[in-house]
Amino acid sequence: MLMQWLSQGWEQVLGFVLGVVLGVALGTGAWCLWRRRQAARAVERRRRAMEAFRLRREQLEAQFVQAVSNSGRPRGLLWKEVEFADEVTFALQRDSSRLVALVAVTVAFEAVPGGPMEDVEAVGRLRSATAVFVEGPGGWEAPGRVLFNLQPHQALEHFAHELSPLPQLPSEPQAGSESPA
Repeated sequence: MLMQWLSQGWEQVLGFVLGVVLGVALGTGAWCLWRRRQAARAVERRRRAMEAFRLRREQLEAQFVQAVSNSGRPRGLLWKEVEFADEVTFALQRDSSRLVALVAVTVAFEAVPGGPMEDVEAVGRLRSATAVFVEGPGGWEAPGRVLFNLQPHQALEHFAHELSPLPQLPSEPQAGSESPA
């Protein structure tokens, strides 16, 4: 009788242990699949946002010029001309996971007539900088943030604690390749 009870007890313990192991394995597998799917969705969302930036780029550049022209900075100077480079560098803000687009610009200023900078020779020199665009809840925004004396790759290095670089996506599908359905 004791042997029969022990053998039944071991079967129950073994069944319980196998159930727990199986449950943990299934739970872990489901969690891994969920994480993979979330990562794939994030990559796709970023890809769409990058494409949206490319499609709206002219409007965003105009918004940027308007924002910096209205900023009153640098004091005593007017934004005469802003030339945008073709290449865009995308990054991810570490704290908010928002996308940022960095574009190299060349800026020409002119002095405010009658202002203190009117006789300064350096006013006429071209300045290199990086224009910053941010993906907001309603799409891309041009807040008028400019990083003088930094090219986009230098801005990524300088703000490495805030920005994480993203790989560049091809602007157009290559011949012979099909887009995933």
